[in-house]
Amino acid sequence: MDSKIKIATININKLKSEEKRRRLFKFCQINKLDVICFQEMNFKSCHYFETEYLLITNIGSNGSGVGIAIKKELKYDQILKDGEGRILKCEIEGINLINIYAPSGREKREERNNFFSRKISPYLSNTTGPTILLGDFNSVEHQDDVNIKKHRRKSKIVNKQIKELIKAFKLRDIWVSKGGGRKEHTFFYPKGSSRIDRIYIEQKHEQIIGAINYQATELSDHLAVVVTTTCNKIYPIKKHNNIWKMNSKILTEPIFVKAFEEWWVEINRFKIEKNKIRDW
Repeated sequence: MDSKIKIATININKLKSEEKRRRLFKFCQINKLDVICFQEMNFKSCHYFETEYLLITNIGSNGSGVGIAIKKELKYDQILKDGEGRILKCEIEGINLINIYAPSGREKREERNNFFSRKISPYLSNTTGPTILLGDFNSVEHQDDVNIKKHRRKSKIVNKQIKELIKAFKLRDIWVSKGGGRKEHTFFYPKGSSRIDRIYIEQKHEQIIGAINYQATELSDHLAVVVTTTCNKIYPIKKHNNIWKMNSKILTEPIFVKAFEEWWVEINRFKIEKNKIRDW
């Protein structure tokens, strides 16, 4: 019998008061959420959540970051964090969950582009079983994902680095693939709205996805995106007798070529102490 896991992502806007955290906990209870991925999280512990969930956090130097609340009966493993409080990866019941909070604002455009072109890729690589990428992307991949009231070309809003990332790792936008409209947005502000809160999964594992919906809460100007999945217990790792061989086509992918070129420039700043870089 398949086991169902209900996963949600929501930007909680740095909830400071204990009362708001209590109401957030009640929101998770009412919606029967098994795993919740938070962005703009500013607390490492909360006695309300810790009665039913395990809290894993990655808080940056600015006091804000990302976190994952996991029902205590679920098995988890392989926790990975970046050093800036923007990425948190955890394997839960065989599903690789990558929670992200991308840099926001025009002034951080280059930082955001670098985030998608270089920083996320290592977390998506070398995984076994289904991988889900979710969180607050603070940018869109299609012009219909945003509604701007003032005069500004929507085409300039689309993030090319996200599109390259999605193509390179063959990811599928679950909301769109399940028939949801791109104009059904998750974040609302005085000058417009956008669909910056999203959930992606590898195309080859899309069969584990069930229903997906939005849930509103008065605690945030973001909607929670909630998806039901089948846990990975039915997807054991296959053993092969043949020797593993890397797919050489990866070397021609634009996202890999760009990352390698940037790495090569960076590595050449260091003094090589060996005759061969392989030995060094």
